[in-house]
Amino acid sequence: MFKTFFKRIALLLFAVASVSLLILLSTPATLLHAASRVSADTTPTPSATATTTVTPTATATTSTQTVSLSMPNTQSLLGHPGTKITVTGTGFTPGSTVNLYTTLNSSTCGANQGLSPLGTNNTASVQADKTFSLSTVWPQNAGLAATSYYICAVSANAPDEKAVSTQQFTVAQDVTVTIAQSAVNPGDTIIISGQNWVPAQKLSVGLVSNGSTDITQAIASGNVKPSTNGDFQTTLILPKDIPNGAYTIIVVATNEPTLKLVKDNFITIGSSVTPTPTTGVTPTAQATPTPTPAADTTSSGGTSGTTILIFAMGGLGIILVIIGIIMLSVYSRHN
Repeated sequence: MFKTFFKRIALLLFAVASVSLLILLSTPATLLHAASRVSADTTPTPSATATTTVTPTATATTSTQTVSLSMPNTQSLLGHPGTKITVTGTGFTPGSTVNLYTTLNSSTCGANQGLSPLGTNNTASVQADKTFSLSTVWPQNAGLAATSYYICAVSANAPDEKAVSTQQFTVAQDVTVTIAQSAVNPGDTIIISGQNWVPAQKLSVGLVSNGSTDITQAIASGNVKPSTNGDFQTTLILPKDIPNGAYTIIVVATNEPTLKLVKDNFITIGSSVTPTPTTGVTPTAQATPTPTPAADTTSSGGTSGTTILIFAMGGLGIILVIIGIIMLSVYSRHN
């Protein structure tokens, strides 16, 4: 009876060990390497809303007199000394005289504040409707380049009647004229460019003998209108029989004679120009970047418990198999 019991125990242990090994072998390999990701449950904290207190702004007292500045056929108050302007005003005493000044500060306006008169034509007569209008040119005494000026109007009869323009006249940079190639031959076509010729208006461009300032004596001439920012480009064709030598360029606004530039020795005719050889540029080889494999950031902490359990079951199965083999061996010897 003892032998039979011993035999059954051995068979039972062997069966348990076999089942344990079977479970171990049938476990998917992905369980040993699965990643666990823990998502933190964060509850956003509402941010505090700042309360802004608006302080009412004091309203400035507006004068009953006004003065405005404009230019013919343009909305941009940009030009040079000599540019045509129109000054208008309202709210002044009829029959009075208004003196006009230039000022850099809109808060500085008065008869005795050291302001510069608006050129030589700086007074206007007020009409019965309390308005005045004066067409004049921007003065030389307010000709600092890249500077903006206001107009100050003060009544000569009632100094308390005064106003400052809300607009500003800006003096542009000095006009320029250039040529791409200063030494050419008779019959060549030359390209002439200009900058800062504002306000945009029709210009006459002419090539004259050195020492001349009269564009009507031009050997070659043409007309051009610059862009709104004062840039232009035009071409002149030199006569084939033009004498060799140095020549002057003249550029002048047709309706504004003060907008003029005379440049002596602008071009030399009769000297052939040898083009400068262009040096080729050898391209530089660029290294091809080698892609770096992305690091595996998968976490294995979540599967450690499962792995330990599987290996424990495997170890237990092996031990049971060994015990079963020993018991079978002992049983066989007793038989």
